[in-house]
Amino acid sequence: MGQPGCATGTPGRVKTGEERHHATYDPCLLMPGDIHIFHLPDMTENSLADALSEAEGGVILTIEVSAGAKKERFPAGYNEWRRSIQCHVRPPPVEGKANSAVIRCVSAATGIPKRDISLLSGATSTVKRIMITGISREELLARLSSDSCRNRDTGPD
Repeated sequence: MGQPGCATGTPGRVKTGEERHHATYDPCLLMPGDIHIFHLPDMTENSLADALSEAEGGVILTIEVSAGAKKERFPAGYNEWRRSIQCHVRPPPVEGKANSAVIRCVSAATGIPKRDISLLSGATSTVKRIMITGISREELLARLSSDSCRNRDTGPD
């Protein structure tokens, strides 16, 4: 059950503004205009490893794509529920433009030639599985974990 007076809770005493203002972790107690900062999962080597799986001839990478972003960025975060690495691309998801941009981003971030990167599944979905040939899981994990890969945009300005 939620807090008394909260829309998701039980009826009861309504919290005063002062009580709501100092409750930083219960969104039911926040006042309009309060900013609640949610903790986003950090990209650690272990979380990145969850998005990679060994396959015959290469590695399968699971990514979650946000098409139509202002800047292209990969890796842009980690979705712990989907066990996928986030990728932001500029083109809209129309006629395969976003899929081409995803392959370009992964190539630019990891230094792997585009010819070795292909889309296995998810052509019309935000969650995609990408096959990267000619590289081991450990080597790809090292490239994704490097500071040079994680702290730069992959697209044109």
